[in-house]
Amino acid sequence: NFCCEPGRRYDPAVFENRVERYPFRDHSVPPLETMIAFGESAKSWLDEKEEHVVSMHCKAGKGRAGLMSTILMFRCGTFGSIEETIEHYDQTRVTNGRGLTVPSQRRYAGYYQSIWRDLWGKGGDLGKVPGGAVSLSKLPDQPQLYISALEVLGAGSWKEGQQVEFFLLRAENLEPVVQWRSGAAQQLRWDFPREIMVERNFCIKVKTKKRCCKKAKRIFEIWSNTAFITLVPGKNYAEWKRNDVDTKRKIAKKIDDSFILRMYLSDDNDSAAQEWDNSKEPGPSTELVERKLYSSRSPNAATL
Repeated sequence: NFCCEPGRRYDPAVFENRVERYPFRDHSVPPLETMIAFGESAKSWLDEKEEHVVSMHCKAGKGRAGLMSTILMFRCGTFGSIEETIEHYDQTRVTNGRGLTVPSQRRYAGYYQSIWRDLWGKGGDLGKVPGGAVSLSKLPDQPQLYISALEVLGAGSWKEGQQVEFFLLRAENLEPVVQWRSGAAQQLRWDFPREIMVERNFCIKVKTKKRCCKKAKRIFEIWSNTAFITLVPGKNYAEWKRNDVDTKRKIAKKIDDSFILRMYLSDDNDSAAQEWDNSKEPGPSTELVERKLYSSRSPNAATL
């Protein structure tokens, strides 16, 4: 069960207590800890007996469940790359080819592949690696980064002279926490007199100003993780393009191809950043399961 919404839990006894919860928000992304824990637990269960299956769901059964099912297919060696896995999911889950559509969710599937291939150096068929073979202690460092400014370039017709608000959020439990909010204004660049620290999962969001008769409307947002931030060569900023941000199709048509979202880091960020202490509690938004992550059902099981 990937739902975090109130009322979308159920008595595990309905399924003979064979239920695990990995909740995270709709249209959002899970912590790295959640992806790894889910993949190892589900793989252990499938390894145990040939007749075992895993049933996955969220609210609509497409976004969150789509992200995690592509992760599991890749973990089981059904496909050799996450790109092939997502393509298969897009073609088989829906009839219009628009299965896993949220760019941030597709990007996090790529993070999962990168952890296995690049960090852990596991090539070939991951299905041959027994479930529970890795533990959360092997996750990449998710360092603290210090942001000095945010900027949007090449806005497009979505702006149309209206005031917008910038938000910087961090993942905390099951609801993001606003770390900084610009207030409504015309400007598309904000410099911070004091750097704002982010670590692990974080989100940059831009919304229109709330008016008396109209609700504030999300223009775009992007979720990322500090373990995977890559600066533009020779620059002190990371940037994302039009196809990297999460937005509705109606608004996406109004965003120019020249669109760029830039996140500037402090000039002394390298010296300021601190590696995350792995002895701390598992990362934000992490209610991984309601019991031990890896039970004694697998001889290769790791415990948290």
